[in-house]
Amino acid sequence: MEPENRKVQRLHDRIQQAAYSLISDAHRADVHLRIGRVLLGSMTSDQLAEHLFDVANQFNQGVAGLIDRGEKVQVATVDLRAGRKAKASAAYASRRVRRIWKLTKQFWRSWDLPASRCQSIALR
Repeated sequence: MEPENRKVQRLHDRIQQAAYSLISDAHRADVHLRIGRVLLGSMTSDQLAEHLFDVANQFNQGVAGLIDRGEKVQVATVDLRAGRKAKASAAYASRRVRRIWKLTKQFWRSWDLPASRCQSIALR
């Protein structure tokens, strides 16, 4: 049986999809741009850092509506920060993968297995 909070989340997602489908394609970019503006204007710098990807995503879906040069620079700055955050996150994940791979090789080598055999076993 599905927990109640998962049922509510699924229902919420369906309602959100239905509401989104009522917005014409021509107006979706405007809606995303407005959402991005509201989010950016209402968040503290700490909140923005926490929700950077969400804000950047809204602006990126509404980028066609950007006219003001100052706002374009502001959105570009949000995108740059989001890109740096994503890159840092990927670098961290990559370091973790390399560390895990190193430990895996050390483990299998302790069994006197060649590196190619360690890799084939680790990738299963």
